[in-house]
Amino acid sequence: MRDRGLFWNDEPLLERRHLVGAFVVASIGDEPAKLYVQPRLNDDFVFEMRLTEARETLAALELDATQSIAKFRVAAISKTWPTVGSMIIGAPIVCVIGAVAVPLPWKAAFVIGIPLTFLVLFFAALSSTRVRIGADALVVHWMLLYRRRIALRDVRALERTPLGLRLHLTAGKPFELRTGEEPSPRGRGLLADMLAERREQRALFDRELLYERIDQAHRAFALAAPMAFDAAVLDPAGRDVDEWIEAIRALGDRPAEDYRNVAVDTESMWEIVLDPRASAARRAAALLAFAPSLDAPREQHLRVMCRALLDDELRNTIEAVLARDPSATRKAMNVFARKASMNF
Repeated sequence: MRDRGLFWNDEPLLERRHLVGAFVVASIGDEPAKLYVQPRLNDDFVFEMRLTEARETLAALELDATQSIAKFRVAAISKTWPTVGSMIIGAPIVCVIGAVAVPLPWKAAFVIGIPLTFLVLFFAALSSTRVRIGADALVVHWMLLYRRRIALRDVRALERTPLGLRLHLTAGKPFELRTGEEPSPRGRGLLADMLAERREQRALFDRELLYERIDQAHRAFALAAPMAFDAAVLDPAGRDVDEWIEAIRALGDRPAEDYRNVAVDTESMWEIVLDPRASAARRAAALLAFAPSLDAPREQHLRVMCRALLDDELRNTIEAVLARDPSATRKAMNVFARKASMNF
């Protein structure tokens, strides 16, 4: 396996451009770690190898947690989240009560409401929870009823639970990301037991899959190099976008030790651009300051990094800078300036 794709005995098996994703599942029980590679049109390729080798392969293919966004589907929230589940189960009751209360004829309301209720129940039962994991955050959403974005900087620890994962946050209650239900009792029949076993194995697989991806992104986040200077100099600090952009570009022209008694060099700016712990506004500002020093390898690095970002505003700024489009860059930076002015 190389950055150009998959090879077998030095013969090309699948080109990198035909891969849509790849992920690692750590060892479950006595089984070795597995690397799943997803081609665009074919079935998944599955490779058994040591966990360290699997992670290195992901990085070589530019598909690890710092280089791409991973998308997964797990158990529907309607089956594991009591609030939403109770709401959907209670929908027929609400429908009947509403049919009595509204001035429409009871039968007409009943005939219209009940089919719609069962339609909602049908789609709720089929809809799985979608999880997107990037280098900066993870997003969990289910149908149009629930969406939660959690920045990696807010994740203090990650824990496995019998029903899925628990994310301990720096503020607020832990976030439960469930991949399955409570274990079903056995002895209800051969077919029922087989289906229950299959569901539990799938829930365990999904749990390990999500754990590995989130843990990889969180470890990369935690291992980021410390900032070399006070990055607050990059914040908008109540300035309008044009004044802010002018101040950012001036930072690159300052001699060392000339601003707040710290060196502000181009390499320090580049470190902030790559630092997932920095705010999106600071990373965008650092990129703008570093832009005159961009070379081909670092431009490619930014393109790869963009693929792993869930923050649309930062991604738009990076794309505008790479396109060398002053108007698009100003527009992207103005989003950060407006947000900062509301909180200043």
